[in-house]
Amino acid sequence: MVAGDGYAYQRSKPRCGYRECYIVLEVKDREFDEELGRRVANVLGREPLNPRLNKYGRWVVLVQSRTLYELLKNPIGIDKIIPYIEYCERCITMFLRGFFDSEASVHKDGTIIVYNTDHALLKYVIYLLKKIGIETTSDEPKLQLQAGTPLRAPNTGKLYKRRKDKYYVMIRMSFNKRFYENVGFTIDRKRRRLEDIS
Repeated sequence: MVAGDGYAYQRSKPRCGYRECYIVLEVKDREFDEELGRRVANVLGREPLNPRLNKYGRWVVLVQSRTLYELLKNPIGIDKIIPYIEYCERCITMFLRGFFDSEASVHKDGTIIVYNTDHALLKYVIYLLKKIGIETTSDEPKLQLQAGTPLRAPNTGKLYKRRKDKYYVMIRMSFNKRFYENVGFTIDRKRRRLEDIS
């Protein structure tokens, strides 16, 4: 989640000597935020968190937790979370589900592609997919867009330059059914598109 649409931050000015630490997920799909709220509540022993709609039309879940902040603060250290991800096969599939919910697209023809600027993270995703018997079209993430290419912000129309290279990994079409059964999506629109194809 934090490797995708989420981020961790610490309040710069402490209140009463206590630095507040937060994990935030900001997405356009409410069900993804609701799932995070349930999972975090389960881990922290709290009531489920309800997502709220921000002024940009995105759903936001805000979690206050120093422990999660220390584990997930940016840049996220994959080495730090590997023992938790690879603890069991279910942990692997849940990590992959969260990552694909956050970063992947399901095209009309059923192609599943995941995008990210972190080459090492995508290499690790390929490794995890292979570990649970799902093949990708290549053993390495492929470059989609180079740093320095123009990028237009969809909400403002403003033109920017990309600061990082953007890579992608594609699931082999013959493994779509296995992906659907073992990993799947929390987000309805992605899940439905994959169901329609499978």
